[in-house]
Amino acid sequence: MDASPTWNGAFEATRQVLLREIPDPATAQLVLEKDDVDAVADPSPDVVRIIPSRSDMRAKRWPSTATAYLGFVSDRPPFDSLAARRAVAAAVNRAAVAADFDDPSLSPATSWIPPGILGFDPAAKQPPYDLAAAKAFFAKANLAATPVTLYYPRTPTQLFPNPALVAQEIASNLSDAGMTVGLVPLDATGIPAGEPGGALTLGVIATDCGEPDDLMAPLVAAWHDPGFAAIASNGRATVAENTRAMVYRNLDAFIAENAGAVPLVHPARAAGASAIETEPLNSPLLPPAQSPSK
Repeated sequence: MDASPTWNGAFEATRQVLLREIPDPATAQLVLEKDDVDAVADPSPDVVRIIPSRSDMRAKRWPSTATAYLGFVSDRPPFDSLAARRAVAAAVNRAAVAADFDDPSLSPATSWIPPGILGFDPAAKQPPYDLAAAKAFFAKANLAATPVTLYYPRTPTQLFPNPALVAQEIASNLSDAGMTVGLVPLDATGIPAGEPGGALTLGVIATDCGEPDDLMAPLVAAWHDPGFAAIASNGRATVAENTRAMVYRNLDAFIAENAGAVPLVHPARAAGASAIETEPLNSPLLPPAQSPSK
């Protein structure tokens, strides 16, 4: 991309931007380390993980538009039961889970909708980690008779860098509450057809355009709760922003009250950049580098 000859605003010193597609994560890391490129968008978890220890690299995270969550197969026992879902929600130590996302700035999600997205409620709360309450719900739902299978993504991504580690943490939490949990890595094909029940899924959902319905629609499809679906339909039936914001706040509250899913954290995308080239990177994308240019 060449600079517009009629543009007189900021960054006019950058005359050209070259875009390269590098599908292999290892190659992307190598060209960044060798300073063959100035920045890598959406680097792999391995690249993001090493950047803090490197003086020749730096990273920038954007505000999150994503929610990592624990979901239920709730159209069959045992998780068609509110008590069973509440048992899981109370058993998950989301603070410990947040620590497994390789981002020290993350804290447990208080809502399904990330901050900054239409409908986010800063006063929203999720059920607290409460092992005693989890055991009480566990007994009420008679979960001792049902083994639980926790499916998790096999392949790490930038938004979900350690899915196996998160799955192990949650399985340990559920075991402490008295549940018998098996872990199964999941490919893109999804949960096997004919899953008998007792299934939980780890996943991450994101919106690229800040649209809250992008975050709600998959939950509407998976949860099969008519009350939740009815509220969601109201959000799609109006374009008034204030009305839509209230609808999505109501949906968020409905999720928390009825344990429709367990929002864990709001992970953020990052870009990795060489700390050597300063001129092309003095932009809103990344903060100015401190080291001298070549």
